[in-house]
Amino acid sequence: MEKVHQSLGPEGLHIPIALMRQYGLGPGSAVTLELLPEGIHIVPEQVTAILFTGESNTAAQKAYVALGFRHIGAYRLLLLRTPREAAR
Repeated sequence: MEKVHQSLGPEGLHIPIALMRQYGLGPGSAVTLELLPEGIHIVPEQVTAILFTGESNTAAQKAYVALGFRHIGAYRLLLLRTPREAAR
């Protein structure tokens, strides 16, 4: 297990950008602090992304698979007319 030694400052713990990127994180990333008897573990929160493509857009589908996404189902979007102004 890799260990990195950092100092705590008045603003909290500073994690260098290069180290964040190593774990798929960046400034503003959501993490969970696991408070354990042996110490504090910083764990990235699970994020779920859902992407839509047209059935004929095979280039986008291949790009998404290459990024680690997988096909889980077929969906349709229904677009409704603009709602009318509320009666006053």
